[in-house]
Amino acid sequence: MTLIKGSYVRFGNYPQKANGERAPIEWLVLDSGFREALLISRYALDYKRYYNYYAPVTWEDCDLRKWLNTDFLQEAFSASETEMISYSNLMNDCNPKFGTFGGLFTRDRVFCLSYEEAGHFFSSDRARQCRATDYALTHTDYFNLRDSCIWWLRTPGGNSRCVSVVGLDGTMDLYGDVARNLAFSAVRPALRITL
Repeated sequence: MTLIKGSYVRFGNYPQKANGERAPIEWLVLDSGFREALLISRYALDYKRYYNYYAPVTWEDCDLRKWLNTDFLQEAFSASETEMISYSNLMNDCNPKFGTFGGLFTRDRVFCLSYEEAGHFFSSDRARQCRATDYALTHTDYFNLRDSCIWWLRTPGGNSRCVSVVGLDGTMDLYGDVARNLAFSAVRPALRITL
């Protein structure tokens, strides 16, 4: 299998229509090498809280990380597809503007991009813009997101209860959204697959 950076590939499946009907997940190829490719979902697939409590949190301990690497992984991919998903060793840097602690290194199959990765792998704010699926929109009370959505990064925000996000216009917000907030920020999973 050869994947070209900037192309789209279908891999796994997840509910995408408002009625819960499943469809193949489309992934944008962010980077591709001889043995591995980094993918991010073309559309935001769901709305989930980053953390279920109004308390300090890092990526290492957040509920979104647990959900991506258990429930989402099991629901979206077959056993053979799961075997293709590599473990990624993730650096969880401090917030570059506010200095908020980013936490320890983690090893994950599915993850959110960091602030640095979202800046590196996308060429512009426009390229970072993302639309949520109709299924995802059934899980938020914020209905003005048909054309574009806010999506979680894993870099901490302006304080330990907030998380950096990508905004509606594709700009990256280092102060971010409250981790417990469900209304505004969507999930755009990323993963690496073995070629």
